[in-house]
Amino acid sequence: MTNRGMLRPGMTADIAIFDLGAVRDLAEYADPHHYSEGMIHVFVNGRAAIREGAFTGIRAGRVLRKQTREIS
Repeated sequence: MTNRGMLRPGMTADIAIFDLGAVRDLAEYADPHHYSEGMIHVFVNGRAAIREGAFTGIRAGRVLRKQTREIS
């Protein structure tokens, strides 16, 4: 994955901007369907997934699978 890991043009990056004092996990074992609080902005592949604490509806991410190589 040569296009990841740095913030510069042409690279793929995810960025989270949050208030450390306000981040809270609201889910509990018996009631797990709650989003966390405190995320201000989240950018996935350069697109805003959360803006001003609200979900934008944009789903720019994708699952990355670990690639293995056979050693011969």
